[in-house]
Amino acid sequence: MINLSDLKKVFDELKNLNEENIKIKIVVELFKRLGYDSNNFIFEHPVYHRDKRVDFIYEDVSKQAIYFETKRGDRDLTARDIVQLASYLHIRNIEWGFLCNGKRLILLNDRIQPTSQNETSLEDKIVFDLNIYSSRDKKTLDFITHASLLQMHTTNYFRDVAQFRAIKFPLGSGSWRVYKSTLMNFYTYYAEREKKYRPLEQVRIDDFERYLKYDQKNKESHKKSVNSEQTFNNKYSHLRSMFIELKKSGIIASHHFDQDRNKLITALDTVDVSKSSDHLNLINLKSIIRFFLDSENSIRDVTMLLLCVYLGLERSTLRTLKWSMFNTQFTILKLSERTITLPSRITHYLKLLREDINTKGIKGEYLFYTRYWKKFNIFSETAINEIFARLQRIDNEDPSWKVFSPQYFRMNMPRILFQNGYSIEEISYLFGLDLQSLSKLITQEDIYEKVKIIGSEQINKHPFGVVLT
Repeated sequence: MINLSDLKKVFDELKNLNEENIKIKIVVELFKRLGYDSNNFIFEHPVYHRDKRVDFIYEDVSKQAIYFETKRGDRDLTARDIVQLASYLHIRNIEWGFLCNGKRLILLNDRIQPTSQNETSLEDKIVFDLNIYSSRDKKTLDFITHASLLQMHTTNYFRDVAQFRAIKFPLGSGSWRVYKSTLMNFYTYYAEREKKYRPLEQVRIDDFERYLKYDQKNKESHKKSVNSEQTFNNKYSHLRSMFIELKKSGIIASHHFDQDRNKLITALDTVDVSKSSDHLNLINLKSIIRFFLDSENSIRDVTMLLLCVYLGLERSTLRTLKWSMFNTQFTILKLSERTITLPSRITHYLKLLREDINTKGIKGEYLFYTRYWKKFNIFSETAINEIFARLQRIDNEDPSWKVFSPQYFRMNMPRILFQNGYSIEEISYLFGLDLQSLSKLITQEDIYEKVKIIGSEQINKHPFGVVLT
């Protein structure tokens, strides 16, 4: 993150806070640090509005001009200042404009469409409103850099958020503050991951799921309270509401957020999913296999299930498994620097899966594909969710079938293996889990119980060896 402590010192020591000093000593210097070439600043650009002119513009080889308006540093920016710059932008059909008094910085976008035509509604064109010296707003500065605004265009994600606010919560009214946190955090994560702007029609539920998991891990590492299922529900509703409103207003043509939020949440690593491992038993496992054997893609589905049972693979790992990770006989898997010998049943189904893929004429390096729009595509995490969601059909009256997912196996199998004689080291190696993660899955009581039976004839025996070998 950029350090502006010296610039703040310059601002604090300015004896004359007139517009010219703010422009040259603060604003120009700030944007040079944000990656803007000072040679591309054009001062006193002749754009007139009521006999006033915008202070300067920035225009480089992209030919996308950005307008800058500076104000005195000893007074706050006003609604009139915002309306003035918004008018400048609209007159010349310029998309982006900055308003700054040396401390407060506002970014406007002329493409945002307010819901009314009065002057006040022009404030809905605000994308960012920040204190450039505040630690809380440091992250936002990353999205007004030259790279973000004019090269990768990731600032557009926040323009889209502002457009949603203008439609649903004009002037930030109602519950906007609740929605703002979810949307800003998600698009910050998404922009940093994608490193370029993608039309909102391309944002998928998988992306939001990955964000939720990232957010969870981030909270755990900072010892903050982990999100509950209700929190996940709320965040999904906030994002889905944005897509629905933008589509309704004709801003976007379509979106991928039609899925019921309950189907999404069951696949995530929430406390609710792992409350009980009682459902994970041999009888239920055999029922699942019989159910999958009757499916259209039985080989694929059973293979996926067995890998979840034996290795506790997450969906992100399942979908990216490659044939090159296995030896030619499919008896060994190399995964994240681990070399794992596979049970005979998994080897058998891997051979069947390979034959099935060859028969269908699928040419690719991955294990799992799905047919979509008359072509085979790599499996998505959402498609994996749908495979396990079908298990409810085993007995529609029994809600326990809803708990099964790759994450459910990953969270519950370690404890079951431990109770059946596997050591912590063996489980860690098999599942690729560090000791800190295992400590959340295997309790102190589990360890006490195991110590009591040391010296007995218990041996390391997989509880589901019947279906794996």
